[in-house]
Amino acid sequence: MALSKIQSESLNLADNFAFTGTVTGAGNMPLVSSGSSTTDAGSLEISLNYSNYEHFLLLLSIKGTSTSSSENLDVRWKRDGQSYNTGSSDYSVAGHYQDGNSNRNANGQNTMELFWTNYPATNWVASIWFWNVGNTTKQNKLESSIMKAKSDGNAAYLAHGAINNETNNLNKIIETQFFFTAGDVDEYAYQLYGVSA
Repeated sequence: MALSKIQSESLNLADNFAFTGTVTGAGNMPLVSSGSSTTDAGSLEISLNYSNYEHFLLLLSIKGTSTSSSENLDVRWKRDGQSYNTGSSDYSVAGHYQDGNSNRNANGQNTMELFWTNYPATNWVASIWFWNVGNTTKQNKLESSIMKAKSDGNAAYLAHGAINNETNNLNKIIETQFFFTAGDVDEYAYQLYGVSA
């Protein structure tokens, strides 16, 4: 196609435009799924089984039913061809509770954690990266930043997690599960974006 130069006064940017063909250079992180619910459920499962993407960014708002102050928001992964990893030493997690200025380092757990020792029945908002979950040659990893904001006190956590054992953490991860250590998931909303290899 021949190059056409358009004068600034000849293009009304307030108009709507329809494009045909392929648009390139528009970024490689499209929305691949989204969901929301206000119905209580024991857990939230989100598919990561998209062959075109190796990494994912999840934007998650979540609230639990439990008012206990000593609960966790836990995460498990399902490997390709397997059920969820639930063994007593399947995961490792490291993190930092910023408001409490305390670190968390736990090897050999049956879950990963986005927050620990806090209230599920609060509006939590998180950005969660899933690294290398769409391949079988690089170690997978979860990287999370989560926060609740309330007038009577906020809380913020940074967390990193992975499946233990080199053989296991090189498996493709096809699904992730979120649940609280007490009570149900009361409501959630999420957007999942895929990142090409």
